[in-house]
Amino acid sequence: MFLSAIPDPVELDDYAVHQRIMALTDGRKALFQRKGTSIDILTVDPIEGSRDISRHLDGLSAGQSLLFTIRLNPVVSKKLEKGQRGIRRPVPPSDLKAWVSRTLEKSGARASFSILSEGPRFSRKGASTITLSSIIVSGVLEILDPVTLRSAIVHGIGHGKAMGFGLLNIFDYLAP
Repeated sequence: MFLSAIPDPVELDDYAVHQRIMALTDGRKALFQRKGTSIDILTVDPIEGSRDISRHLDGLSAGQSLLFTIRLNPVVSKKLEKGQRGIRRPVPPSDLKAWVSRTLEKSGARASFSILSEGPRFSRKGASTITLSSIIVSGVLEILDPVTLRSAIVHGIGHGKAMGFGLLNIFDYLAP
């Protein structure tokens, strides 16, 4: 896995950033997240200026504690008739903590965390407007299943990954 940072022209919305990243990666899937005035990109193949982070992923172990941050699109799908895609609705604020906990546990970790609501994010796709709910979750996670967590890091977590959601940032944590 390779991590890169590219300058972020501030005028680009999330869909425009998605289009730019698709051009940089020759159409291959990539996770991204805006950080200040740059965009972090996680790819399977290297792009110019990227660094290999595979050894960090290979070093993850059960019971390990790590600081983390992630931007998530907290939605649930309302089921429709058989064969139809469900309609996604934002998770109610009163259910966010439980939703984040379940999402992280499905990804191989449990965590103590705080949530910062960014509210809706709007992007333009042609004549349409895309609206996404956005929260930033940060705290300390404990790895329950390193294989599942590695997969979650590589593939992203939750909905909206093509729009800058789901990139799990982890950092070494030394307990006092």
